[in-house]
Amino acid sequence: MFSIRAFHSLMASFAAALLLVACGGGTVVGDGSPLLQFNASSPSSSVLASSAKPVQMATTPTVSAAELFDWAETNYPQFFPTHQSNQAFDIYTFRYYPSTGNYVGLTNAGIVVGLGSYTGGEIVQFGALGNFACSVKPNDPACTGGGGGGTTTAGDLNECTDANSGALTTGYTSHIVFTYSGIITGEQTVDTVVNGAATFEGQNAVKVTATTTGTNSVVTNGLTVTTPIDTVNKIYMQVVGTTKPALTLGDESVANVTVSVPFVGSMTTSTALKVVYNPAYQDATFTLALGETKTQSINQTTTTTITTPFGGAGQASTTSGTFSTTVKYAAKETISVQGKSYNTCKYETSDPAGGSGSTTWYIQGKGIPVKTQTVTTGGTQTVEMKSGTVNGVAL
Repeated sequence: MFSIRAFHSLMASFAAALLLVACGGGTVVGDGSPLLQFNASSPSSSVLASSAKPVQMATTPTVSAAELFDWAETNYPQFFPTHQSNQAFDIYTFRYYPSTGNYVGLTNAGIVVGLGSYTGGEIVQFGALGNFACSVKPNDPACTGGGGGGTTTAGDLNECTDANSGALTTGYTSHIVFTYSGIITGEQTVDTVVNGAATFEGQNAVKVTATTTGTNSVVTNGLTVTTPIDTVNKIYMQVVGTTKPALTLGDESVANVTVSVPFVGSMTTSTALKVVYNPAYQDATFTLALGETKTQSINQTTTTTITTPFGGAGQASTTSGTFSTTVKYAAKETISVQGKSYNTCKYETSDPAGGSGSTTWYIQGKGIPVKTQTVTTGGTQTVEMKSGTVNGVAL
C-alpha cells in the first residue's frame, strides 16, 4: 500500500512551507515471532501471517483449534487443500495435508505454528491464537467495534484503493515521483515499503517506511531559496482486516533540510518527530461512499527535537492536542496528468478550524495520489505524479 499517512504528512509539510512563504519567510503482523524474520526468505508464509491481527480490546472472540484450521483451509486452499481431521502429538494439535506436505498447528500455549513448503521446511510461529480471532470470526461484536471497547469502527475499503491494502503485506513497495508547480517548484520522490513486524509504544505493529528525497525552491523577497529534501518517516500500524483500513498507532520521522541561500551558503537543520495517537485511529478516507463527507478528530502527542547548525542537538519539546479534518469523496473523474490519462476518485479536504483546503485525485483501485491542489492566501500549489510503480509495475 502507498502510505496515505505519509502522504498526509507530506501535504502537511506543503502547508507549512506555503504558510512560511505567505508570511515572507512547510505482516502481522503479529507479536515479533520468528516467522516475521523468516518471511524475507519465505514470502508464502507471510500470507497466513498477515491475517494475524493484534487485538487491542477488553474482550476477544474465543476460537478453537478446529475453527482456526477450518478457516485456514477455506482461505488458503493452496497450502491446506481438502478437509483434514485434527491430530495430536506432544504439545501440538495439528492437521496434516498429504498432497502439499504442509502442517498447520496450535501449541498447548496457544501459539499458531506451521511446517512445510510454505515455511521453507522449518517449524515457524505465526503468533498467538488470539491474534487470529477477528480473522476467523470477523462478525463477532468484539471485532466490529460493537462490544468490548473496540476502536476499529471504519467500514470496508472502497473502489478508490486496492481492496486488499489493509493486509499490509510485507515486502510491498511503491516508487512515486511528484513534481511541484506554483508557489513551490521542484521534484520529490517517495519510496514506500512495508517492512513487517515491529513494536511501537509497547504494542505489536507493522512498520511502513516512507523515504522522501528531492528539492523544493521558493522565491522570497526576490531571492530563490532551494531546499534539498531528505526525510524518513516510519509509520506503525496494526492490521484490522484485509478489506479495512489499518489502525495507525503513531509515527517517527527525521527530516534533514539543507537550505542554500545566495550570498549566505548552505545550512542543515535536522528535525526529529515522534507522534503517538491516543487512541489509535483508522483513516476513513477510503471507506467513504461517493458523495459522502466525514470529519475525523485525532488525538496526538508530538515530541519534537531540532538540531541546528549553530548549537548541536536541541531540547525535546512535547505538545498534545486534538486535530480535525473533514474529507469528502466528491466525484469520479478522468483527468490528464503529465500527459497521461487516469480514472480517479476526487477527494476534497478541509480544516474545520479554517485552515487551507485541498483537492486530491487518487488513481481508482490503487489509492495513489496523482494530483493535489492546495489553495492558500499566497496562491495555488499543485503537486502531480510524474511517474510511479507499485511492486515494480508501472502505474
